[in-house]
Amino acid sequence: MFAAELNPASVRAASANAKSLGISAQFVVANLFEYFDTESYIGADVLILDPPRRGAKRLCSEMGKLMPKKIIMVSCDVAAGARDGALLRQQGYRLKALRALDLFPSAGHVEAMSLWMQG
Repeated sequence: MFAAELNPASVRAASANAKSLGISAQFVVANLFEYFDTESYIGADVLILDPPRRGAKRLCSEMGKLMPKKIIMVSCDVAAGARDGALLRQQGYRLKALRALDLFPSAGHVEAMSLWMQG
């Protein structure tokens, strides 16, 4: 398993958790809005995206190169999620499921979790 996260503290915590659970995983600090090496992610079975409010426009535009079989995306901004979804459709993915998640009840908004599959 390979994972990228912007927050260095989250990368350290994920690495420690994986180790304590006996899971073979590599976590790296990476900014999805800047260049980072995507080689390790090509052809993944599942790619999980949890972008910030501005979405994952750059990464969604590159799914044609990465070609994961499934994409799970958690969007905290409906407009950014819709834009990212349109980019995934252009890359050959189809929306298979969409659910609202009230992860932060006092925040006044819900997260949208979507499942995308090739073809």
